Amino acid sequence: MEKTNLWVGLEKRRHPRINVVIPAQYQMLKQALDEDRHRTTGPEIKTVTENLSLGGAMIVTHTEIPVGGLLKLELQSSDGNFVEAQAKAVRITSSKTGHKYYVGLQFVLADEKEVKMLLEKLITEYSTAEKKMKL
Repeated sequence: MEKTNLWVGLEKRRHPRINVVIPAQYQMLKQALDEDRHRTTGPEIKTVTENLSLGGAMIVTHTEIPVGGLLKLELQSSDGNFVEAQAKAVRITSSKTGHKYYVGLQFVLADEKEVKMLLEKLITEYSTAEKKMKL
């Protein structure tokens, strides 16, 4: 995989992140009372990513998500398909105005192959667009 300036500086994480804004949507998850599964609660909320990796994402939202909260996240690729994952909020930072929240998510259930394909596609598209701009 070719590295571009899309990659974020020196990375100490297990999975390097790329700065990329892509459409996404999420719903909070709640454990079913009599089952070992989760079910969605509340409305689907549209959002965008700030960055993305194989291990998680940072999203920007106007709704505060509690640390430890579980959610169903759908990431939209440029061809309109969605990659679905379950994620846990591991940190949240509010903007200076307090109207936006930056939520660090860790994937707890995701098809790593699908996430990897999405990342590779984004990097290829970015590299292609960058080359066209230099022509």
